[in-house]
Amino acid sequence: FMDIYDGFDSNPGLFTVVGDQMFFAAKSDHLGFRLWVTDGTPGNTHEVVETEPGVAPDSGETMVAYNGKLYFSDGLELWVSDGTEAGTFMVMDINPGSSASDPEELTVADGKLFFSAETSVHGREMWVSNGTAAGTMLVEDIYPGETTGIVNSSWPHDFVEMGGSLYLFATDGISGNELRKLPLTDFVTTPNAPTGPDSGPINTTHSYSAGGAISLEGDDVQYRFDWGDESDSGWLSVGATSADHQWTEAGEYTVTVEARAAGDTSVVSRTSAGLDVDMLYDETISSTSISGPTEGFAANSYQFAVDATSSKGHQMEFQVDWGDTTSTDWASLGSSGSQVSHAWATAGPYQVTATVRC
Repeated sequence: FMDIYDGFDSNPGLFTVVGDQMFFAAKSDHLGFRLWVTDGTPGNTHEVVETEPGVAPDSGETMVAYNGKLYFSDGLELWVSDGTEAGTFMVMDINPGSSASDPEELTVADGKLFFSAETSVHGREMWVSNGTAAGTMLVEDIYPGETTGIVNSSWPHDFVEMGGSLYLFATDGISGNELRKLPLTDFVTTPNAPTGPDSGPINTTHSYSAGGAISLEGDDVQYRFDWGDESDSGWLSVGATSADHQWTEAGEYTVTVEARAAGDTSVVSRTSAGLDVDMLYDETISSTSISGPTEGFAANSYQFAVDATSSKGHQMEFQVDWGDTTSTDWASLGSSGSQVSHAWATAGPYQVTATVRC
Protein backbone atom coordinates (compact mmCIF):
# COMPACT_ATOMS: atom_id res chain seq x y z
CA PHE A 1 0.00 0.00 0.00
CA MET A 2 2.71 2.49 0.97
CA ASP A 3 6.38 2.42 1.98
CA ILE A 4 6.18 4.90 4.87
CA TYR A 5 9.80 4.68 6.06
CA ASP A 6 12.03 4.12 3.03
CA GLY A 7 14.76 1.64 3.82
CA PHE A 8 13.49 0.90 7.31
CA ASP A 9 10.48 -0.60 9.09
CA SER A 10 7.64 1.82 9.87
CA ASN A 11 5.97 -0.79 12.11
CA PRO A 12 2.42 0.59 11.71
CA GLY A 13 -0.09 -0.33 14.39
CA LEU A 14 -2.97 0.78 16.62
CA PHE A 15 -5.29 0.89 13.59
CA THR A 16 -8.46 2.77 14.52
CA VAL A 17 -11.27 3.64 12.11
CA VAL A 18 -13.12 6.91 12.69
CA GLY A 19 -15.81 7.58 10.11
CA ASP A 20 -14.19 7.37 6.66
CA GLN A 21 -10.66 7.72 8.03
CA MET A 22 -8.27 5.28 9.63
CA PHE A 23 -5.72 6.47 12.18
CA PHE A 24 -2.60 4.55 13.06
CA ALA A 25 0.85 4.96 14.59
CA ALA A 26 3.94 4.55 12.42
CA LYS A 27 7.60 5.52 12.18
CA SER A 28 8.82 7.70 9.33
CA ASP A 29 12.21 8.66 10.77
CA HIS A 30 14.47 8.00 13.72
CA LEU A 31 12.34 10.14 16.09
CA GLY A 32 9.88 7.32 16.70
CA PHE A 33 6.17 6.84 16.27
CA ARG A 34 3.90 9.56 14.91
CA LEU A 35 0.15 9.80 14.42
CA TRP A 36 -0.88 9.02 10.83
CA VAL A 37 -4.20 9.09 9.01
CA THR A 38 -5.47 7.68 5.72
CA ASP A 39 -8.65 7.63 3.68
CA GLY A 40 -7.50 4.45 1.98
CA THR A 41 -5.40 6.04 -0.75
CA PRO A 42 -1.63 6.55 -0.66
CA GLY A 43 -2.03 10.16 -1.75
CA ASN A 44 -4.13 10.94 1.31
CA THR A 45 -1.96 9.07 3.81
CA HIS A 46 0.14 11.41 5.95
CA GLU A 47 1.31 12.40 9.38
CA VAL A 48 -1.42 14.29 11.19
CA VAL A 49 0.88 16.74 13.01
CA GLU A 50 4.17 17.11 11.16
CA THR A 51 5.38 20.20 13.03
CA GLU A 52 5.21 18.58 16.45
CA PRO A 53 6.95 15.20 16.43
CA GLY A 54 6.17 14.79 20.13
CA VAL A 55 2.45 14.47 19.37
CA ALA A 56 2.21 10.72 18.92
CA PRO A 57 0.18 7.90 20.39
CA ASP A 58 1.87 5.84 23.04
CA SER A 59 2.84 2.59 21.32
CA GLY A 60 1.73 0.66 24.40
CA GLU A 61 -1.78 2.11 24.38
CA THR A 62 -4.96 1.83 22.35
CA MET A 63 -6.67 4.58 20.41
CA VAL A 64 -10.46 4.86 20.31
CA ALA A 65 -13.09 6.45 18.09
CA TYR A 66 -15.42 8.68 20.07
CA ASN A 67 -17.91 11.32 18.91
CA GLY A 68 -16.52 11.22 15.37
CA LYS A 69 -12.92 11.88 16.45
CA LEU A 70 -9.88 9.96 17.58
CA TYR A 71 -8.90 10.00 21.25
CA PHE A 72 -5.50 8.75 22.29
CA SER A 73 -2.78 9.03 24.91
CA ASP A 74 0.68 10.23 23.99
CA GLY A 75 1.95 8.66 27.21
CA LEU A 76 1.55 12.00 28.96
CA GLU A 77 -2.02 13.31 28.63
CA LEU A 78 -5.31 12.76 26.75
CA TRP A 79 -5.38 14.01 23.13
CA VAL A 80 -8.02 14.31 20.40
CA SER A 81 -7.69 14.50 16.62
CA ASP A 82 -10.03 14.97 13.66
CA GLY A 83 -7.26 14.10 11.22
CA THR A 84 -6.02 17.68 10.74
CA GLU A 85 -3.17 19.48 12.45
CA ALA A 86 -5.48 22.27 13.64
CA GLY A 87 -7.92 19.74 15.02
CA THR A 88 -5.33 17.81 17.02
CA PHE A 89 -4.79 19.04 20.57
CA MET A 90 -4.63 18.04 24.23
CA VAL A 91 -8.07 17.61 25.75
CA MET A 92 -6.95 18.47 29.29
CA ASP A 93 -3.79 18.63 31.36
CA ILE A 94 -5.17 16.18 33.90
CA ASN A 95 -2.07 16.21 36.08
CA PRO A 96 -0.82 19.82 35.84
CA GLY A 97 2.90 20.45 35.98
CA SER A 98 5.81 18.39 34.79
CA SER A 99 4.30 15.04 35.81
CA ALA A 100 2.11 13.10 33.38
CA SER A 101 -1.30 11.55 34.02
CA ASP A 102 -0.54 8.84 31.40
CA PRO A 103 -4.13 7.91 30.44
CA GLU A 104 -4.71 4.17 29.89
CA GLU A 105 -7.60 1.77 29.25
CA LEU A 106 -9.47 4.17 26.92
CA THR A 107 -12.98 2.69 26.67
CA VAL A 108 -16.20 4.10 25.20
CA ALA A 109 -19.32 3.16 27.16
CA ASP A 110 -22.79 4.73 27.30
CA GLY A 111 -21.70 7.66 25.13
CA LYS A 112 -18.80 8.57 27.41
CA LEU A 113 -15.07 7.94 27.35
CA PHE A 114 -13.70 6.16 30.41
CA PHE A 115 -10.04 5.71 31.20
CA SER A 116 -7.56 5.49 34.06
CA ALA A 117 -5.22 8.37 34.83
CA GLU A 118 -2.77 9.32 37.55
CA THR A 119 -2.60 12.58 39.50
CA SER A 120 -0.52 13.73 42.43
CA VAL A 121 -3.72 14.24 44.46
CA HIS A 122 -5.64 11.00 43.82
CA GLY A 123 -3.08 8.55 42.43
CA ARG A 124 -4.21 6.33 39.51
CA GLU A 125 -8.01 6.24 39.44
CA MET A 126 -10.92 6.04 36.99
CA TRP A 127 -11.76 9.14 34.92
CA VAL A 128 -14.47 9.97 32.41
CA SER A 129 -14.76 12.54 29.62
CA ASN A 130 -17.35 13.83 27.18
CA GLY A 131 -14.50 14.96 24.94
CA THR A 132 -14.09 18.43 26.44
CA ALA A 133 -11.89 19.78 29.23
CA ALA A 134 -14.95 20.90 31.21
CA GLY A 135 -16.46 17.43 30.87
CA THR A 136 -13.34 15.52 31.93
CA MET A 137 -13.49 14.51 35.57
CA LEU A 138 -12.55 11.97 38.20
CA VAL A 139 -15.29 9.35 38.55
CA GLU A 140 -14.27 8.26 42.01
CA ASP A 141 -11.20 8.03 44.22
CA ILE A 142 -11.68 4.30 44.89
CA TYR A 143 -8.58 4.04 47.08
CA PRO A 144 -8.24 7.44 48.77
CA GLY A 145 -5.54 8.72 51.12
CA GLU A 146 -1.85 7.97 51.44
CA THR A 147 0.24 5.05 52.68
CA THR A 148 3.73 5.83 54.03
CA GLY A 149 3.66 9.19 52.26
CA ILE A 150 2.65 7.76 48.86
CA VAL A 151 -0.76 8.60 47.36
CA ASN A 152 -2.86 5.44 47.10
CA SER A 153 -4.02 4.17 43.69
CA SER A 154 -6.83 1.74 42.86
CA TRP A 155 -5.23 0.84 39.48
CA PRO A 156 -8.52 0.42 37.56
CA HIS A 157 -8.18 -1.77 34.46
CA ASP A 158 -9.96 -4.05 31.97
CA PHE A 159 -13.05 -1.89 31.44
CA VAL A 160 -15.96 -3.77 29.82
CA GLU A 161 -19.52 -2.53 29.21
CA MET A 162 -22.37 -4.96 29.70
CA GLY A 163 -26.06 -4.63 30.52
CA GLY A 164 -25.99 -0.89 31.19
CA SER A 165 -23.00 -1.06 33.53
CA LEU A 166 -19.26 -0.73 33.26
CA TYR A 167 -17.27 -3.56 34.85
CA LEU A 168 -13.65 -3.20 35.88
CA PHE A 169 -11.01 -4.47 38.25
CA ALA A 170 -9.65 -2.18 40.98
CA THR A 171 -8.51 -2.25 44.59
CA ASP A 172 -9.80 -0.12 47.44
CA GLY A 173 -7.00 -1.09 49.83
CA ILE A 174 -9.36 -3.32 51.82
CA SER A 175 -10.73 -6.07 49.60
CA GLY A 176 -7.84 -6.25 47.14
CA ASN A 177 -8.01 -6.27 43.34
CA GLU A 178 -11.63 -7.29 42.74
CA LEU A 179 -14.41 -6.97 40.16
CA ARG A 180 -16.37 -3.72 40.42
CA LYS A 181 -19.50 -2.39 38.75
CA LEU A 182 -20.38 1.18 37.75
CA PRO A 183 -24.02 1.82 36.69
CA LEU A 184 -24.12 3.81 33.45
CA THR A 185 -27.67 5.16 33.59
CA ASP A 186 -26.19 8.09 35.52
CA PHE A 187 -23.57 8.53 38.17
CA VAL A 188 -22.80 11.43 40.47
CA THR A 189 -19.18 11.77 41.48
CA THR A 190 -18.25 11.89 45.16
CA PRO A 191 -18.24 15.46 46.52
CA ASN A 192 -15.14 17.00 48.03
CA ALA A 193 -14.87 17.06 51.80
CA PRO A 194 -16.92 19.99 53.16
CA THR A 195 -15.16 23.19 54.10
CA GLY A 196 -15.88 25.47 57.05
CA PRO A 197 -14.80 26.09 60.64
CA ASP A 198 -13.35 23.06 62.43
CA SER A 199 -14.14 24.41 65.90
CA GLY A 200 -16.41 26.91 67.63
CA PRO A 201 -19.00 27.40 70.35
CA ILE A 202 -22.27 25.48 70.52
CA ASN A 203 -25.61 27.26 70.02
CA THR A 204 -23.91 29.44 67.42
CA THR A 205 -24.50 29.35 63.65
CA HIS A 206 -21.64 27.90 61.60
CA SER A 207 -21.55 27.85 57.77
CA TYR A 208 -20.20 25.03 55.59
CA SER A 209 -19.71 24.65 51.84
CA ALA A 210 -19.78 21.68 49.44
CA GLY A 211 -18.55 21.14 45.90
CA GLY A 212 -16.91 18.82 43.40
CA ALA A 213 -19.88 16.57 42.57
CA ILE A 214 -20.80 16.19 38.89
CA SER A 215 -23.46 14.15 37.12
CA LEU A 216 -21.96 12.09 34.31
CA GLU A 217 -25.13 12.77 32.32
CA GLY A 218 -24.67 16.51 32.76
CA ASP A 219 -27.63 16.82 35.12
CA ASP A 220 -27.74 19.48 37.86
CA VAL A 221 -26.72 18.23 41.30
CA GLN A 222 -28.02 18.86 44.81
CA TYR A 223 -26.07 18.58 48.04
CA ARG A 224 -27.01 17.36 51.51
CA PHE A 225 -24.88 17.81 54.65
CA ASP A 226 -24.81 15.25 57.44
CA TRP A 227 -23.90 17.18 60.60
CA GLY A 228 -22.77 14.15 62.59
CA ASP A 229 -25.33 14.73 65.34
CA GLU A 230 -28.10 12.57 63.83
CA SER A 231 -29.38 15.49 61.78
CA ASP A 232 -28.83 16.72 58.23
CA SER A 233 -29.46 19.80 56.12
CA GLY A 234 -31.98 18.16 53.82
CA TRP A 235 -31.38 18.34 50.08
CA LEU A 236 -30.38 21.85 49.07
CA SER A 237 -31.92 23.51 46.04
CA VAL A 238 -30.11 23.33 42.70
CA GLY A 239 -27.21 25.78 42.68
CA ALA A 240 -26.96 26.00 46.47
CA THR A 241 -23.64 24.78 47.85
CA SER A 242 -23.65 25.95 51.48
CA ALA A 243 -25.70 25.42 54.63
CA ASP A 244 -25.70 26.57 58.26
CA HIS A 245 -25.92 24.53 61.42
CA GLN A 246 -25.90 24.90 65.21
CA TRP A 247 -24.79 22.17 67.56
CA THR A 248 -26.45 22.12 70.98
CA GLU A 249 -24.02 19.78 72.76
CA ALA A 250 -20.28 20.12 73.10
CA GLY A 251 -18.19 17.40 71.47
CA GLU A 252 -16.47 16.32 68.25
CA TYR A 253 -18.60 15.83 65.14
CA THR A 254 -17.80 14.68 61.59
CA VAL A 255 -19.49 16.66 58.82
CA THR A 256 -19.92 14.87 55.46
CA VAL A 257 -21.71 15.59 52.18
CA GLU A 258 -23.71 13.60 49.63
CA ALA A 259 -24.86 14.71 46.19
CA ARG A 260 -27.65 13.55 43.91
CA ALA A 261 -28.83 14.19 40.36
CA ALA A 262 -31.63 16.74 40.36
CA GLY A 263 -33.34 15.10 37.36
CA ASP A 264 -33.25 11.60 38.87
CA THR A 265 -33.09 11.89 42.64
CA SER A 266 -32.49 8.15 43.02
CA VAL A 267 -28.94 8.68 41.69
CA VAL A 268 -26.97 9.52 44.84
CA SER A 269 -23.21 9.82 45.19
CA ARG A 270 -21.04 8.15 47.74
CA THR A 271 -20.42 10.04 50.97
CA SER A 272 -17.56 12.52 50.94
CA ALA A 273 -14.57 12.48 53.22
CA GLY A 274 -15.39 14.03 56.59
CA LEU A 275 -14.49 17.31 58.23
CA ASP A 276 -13.93 16.88 61.98
CA VAL A 277 -15.50 19.71 63.95
CA ASP A 278 -14.87 20.37 67.65
CA MET A 279 -17.82 22.15 69.23
CA LEU A 280 -17.10 23.87 72.54
CA TYR A 281 -19.34 25.23 75.27
CA ASP A 282 -20.81 28.65 74.51
CA GLU A 283 -19.43 29.87 77.82
CA THR A 284 -18.11 33.32 78.65
CA ILE A 285 -15.87 34.17 81.59
CA SER A 286 -16.36 37.75 82.72
CA SER A 287 -15.45 40.14 85.51
CA THR A 288 -11.96 38.64 85.79
CA SER A 289 -10.03 40.68 88.32
CA ILE A 290 -6.98 40.63 90.59
CA SER A 291 -6.78 42.91 93.63
CA GLY A 292 -4.12 43.61 96.21
CA PRO A 293 -1.51 46.18 97.23
CA THR A 294 -0.08 48.45 94.55
CA GLU A 295 3.22 49.13 96.34
CA GLY A 296 5.49 47.59 98.97
CA PHE A 297 9.03 46.44 99.66
CA ALA A 298 11.23 43.84 97.97
CA ALA A 299 11.51 40.45 99.68
CA ASN A 300 8.20 40.98 101.54
CA SER A 301 5.27 38.70 100.75
CA TYR A 302 2.00 40.28 99.63
CA GLN A 303 -1.41 38.69 99.17
CA PHE A 304 -3.68 39.10 96.16
CA ALA A 305 -7.22 37.98 95.38
CA VAL A 306 -8.41 36.61 92.01
CA ASP A 307 -12.07 36.47 90.99
CA ALA A 308 -14.15 35.82 87.85
CA THR A 309 -17.65 34.76 86.77
CA SER A 310 -18.63 31.88 84.47
CA SER A 311 -21.85 32.25 82.47
CA LYS A 312 -22.40 28.50 82.86
CA GLY A 313 -21.45 28.32 86.53
CA HIS A 314 -18.66 25.86 85.70
CA GLN A 315 -15.64 25.18 87.86
CA MET A 316 -12.76 27.49 86.88
CA GLU A 317 -8.99 27.64 87.27
CA PHE A 318 -6.73 30.64 87.52
CA GLN A 319 -3.08 31.51 86.95
CA VAL A 320 -1.25 34.68 88.02
CA ASP A 321 1.71 36.17 86.13
CA TRP A 322 3.79 38.22 88.60
CA GLY A 323 5.56 40.26 85.91
CA ASP A 324 9.03 39.07 86.99
CA THR A 325 9.16 36.04 84.61
CA THR A 326 7.46 33.86 87.23
CA SER A 327 3.86 32.71 87.51
CA THR A 328 1.70 30.41 89.59
CA ASP A 329 0.56 26.97 88.50
CA TRP A 330 -3.04 26.57 87.47
CA ALA A 331 -5.16 26.33 90.62
CA SER A 332 -8.84 25.92 91.37
CA LEU A 333 -10.79 29.17 91.63
CA GLY A 334 -13.21 29.07 94.55
CA SER A 335 -16.79 30.24 94.35
CA SER A 336 -15.87 33.48 96.12
CA GLY A 337 -12.45 33.97 94.55
CA SER A 338 -9.04 32.71 95.63
CA GLN A 339 -6.06 34.12 97.53
CA VAL A 340 -2.46 33.88 96.40
CA SER A 341 0.73 35.57 97.65
CA HIS A 342 4.09 36.54 96.18
CA ALA A 343 7.37 38.24 97.15
CA TRP A 344 9.51 40.11 94.61
CA ALA A 345 13.26 39.67 94.95
CA THR A 346 14.25 43.12 93.71
CA ALA A 347 12.76 46.57 93.71
CA GLY A 348 11.03 47.85 90.59
CA PRO A 349 7.67 48.24 88.87
CA TYR A 350 5.82 45.02 88.00
CA GLN A 351 2.55 44.36 86.19
CA VAL A 352 0.49 41.57 87.76
CA THR A 353 -2.13 39.83 85.57
CA ALA A 354 -4.54 36.95 86.09
CA THR A 355 -5.94 34.48 83.54
CA VAL A 356 -9.03 32.39 84.25
CA ARG A 357 -10.25 29.36 82.28
CA CYS A 358 -13.09 26.87 82.47
